[in-house]
Amino acid sequence: MPISERNIQLRMDQFTGHCRERRLTATPQRVAIFQELAGSCEHPSAEFIYQRVRTRLPSISLDTVYRTLRFFEDQGLIERVGSDGERARFDADTSRHAHFVCTVCGWVGDIPNPSDYSVPSPQPQAPYGVIHSVHLEFRGVCRKCNESVQAAG
Repeated sequence: MPISERNIQLRMDQFTGHCRERRLTATPQRVAIFQELAGSCEHPSAEFIYQRVRTRLPSISLDTVYRTLRFFEDQGLIERVGSDGERARFDADTSRHAHFVCTVCGWVGDIPNPSDYSVPSPQPQAPYGVIHSVHLEFRGVCRKCNESVQAAG
């Protein structure tokens, strides 16, 4: 489902407000990278973002994209999705939601209403450290891959 222009603008407004509040420079590179994320529901990789942004900013480097994504993540503007040695994917939607990751093709989708799923919540001052965030990720086979397997079998 595509992201509405209104939601993209809301995310961009939050980004510029965040930069203004913290006196961070909203460079053309940062704006272009965040805009690419704000308009995507595909949870793109750094390489995908680089290819898309490079059409608007030909001089941008892949290293700049990686550094900017790390900076955005440190600032709490985006979240990293996926793990286990996969190519990292990124999400500009920092609202509370879970993700589904296809273990066959790597597709990542949002699962709304994570409160519908019971997840044990450890104490904020757990013996292993202070918890800052929780990321809920479901892994399985997406519909498209599942249909391909059933059609072939």
